[in-house]
Amino acid sequence: MEAGLKAQERGEYFHPAANEAIDRMSDGVAGRLQLKSLIENGKLAGEISVNYLKNIRDVG
Repeated sequence: MEAGLKAQERGEYFHPAANEAIDRMSDGVAGRLQLKSLIENGKLAGEISVNYLKNIRDVG
């Protein structure tokens, strides 16, 4: 949290600085978990979009 607050004081964004500090403290585990989550969320968003478009086509 301290890294994020210091970043804000410099006019930078909180979350990237905080995430970087957490990633360093976890020897990269936090960053890998975030990347995995981002990839899975992207896949899910794609599936939702495809299903939505199929439903629109079926209704229309």
